Amino acid sequence: MATEHEQYEALREKWVHEDNLVNHRVTWLLYAQTILFAAYGILLTVPKDSPHMERAEKLIRIIPVVGIANLCVVSISIAAAVAAHIALRGDPNVRSGKFVLWVPGVMPWVGYTAPVCLPIVFLIAWIIMIVA
Repeated sequence: MATEHEQYEALREKWVHEDNLVNHRVTWLLYAQTILFAAYGILLTVPKDSPHMERAEKLIRIIPVVGIANLCVVSISIAAAVAAHIALRGDPNVRSGKFVLWVPGVMPWVGYTAPVCLPIVFLIAWIIMIVA
């Protein structure tokens, strides 16, 4: 049986892990949004008489949709990590000294929305750009 100190260390490790997940998810969001905003800004400078204007206009329409989808997917997974923190902090076993090492319910699975759905979002965007 684990000592109280070992239980505390395991709980603290879970807390740090959730912090790292939030950090990674925010980083994904910032990288993707930065690249999308940069691409959008560059496309807005394409001259109207350019032979590539038709493609640029398609990208100008699709980039905001990809940005919003990216924002939604990552926000859901960040909310899952925040919910895990709240569950860890508010659990009566944690407050009473009986440490909980997992978060019950659906929220741990919701945290996977970013790594699972973001590739799908970008795949759909690329398919739309190719087909359009």
